[in-house]
Amino acid sequence: MLGKDAEGSERGAGPRFEAARKGDVRHISADMEKAIKVLGFKPIYSISNGVRDVLKVRLGE
Repeated sequence: MLGKDAEGSERGAGPRFEAARKGDVRHISADMEKAIKVLGFKPIYSISNGVRDVLKVRLGE
């Protein structure tokens, strides 16, 4: 769904891929487990809903 939202934009928004540059982070991962256990963090947005909402604002929808 995430990719479909970005590709479905009528204004041509989409990913732009370029060659890696010196200093770029090649791989990264994140785990919210510690924030959930230690801080009691509870996300209120899923990734797909968050990206959809950002696209709506950025594209003026």
